[in-house]
Amino acid sequence: MAVYSQEDLGRAAQLTEEAVALMRELGDKGGVALGLCNLGWVALLQNDLDKAAEIFRESLASAWDLGLNHKSRTPWRDLPA
Repeated sequence: MAVYSQEDLGRAAQLTEEAVALMRELGDKGGVALGLCNLGWVALLQNDLDKAAEIFRESLASAWDLGLNHKSRTPWRDLPA
């Protein structure tokens, strides 16, 4: 996320939302879960805690539907069960 590293969180959110939409169209469930995780972090960094929690919940649900869990080597591995 080059835009994220340049601290343009609004642009990072926009590009990530577009990527998630494309992943959904392509049926890439893992990509959707990871993209949502990234969107959650952007919302968190923007201090939008309610939005971040909602997005993280959707990301986790998507990951668990794929058989990934907190013990997997994924971005979700550090979250409590």
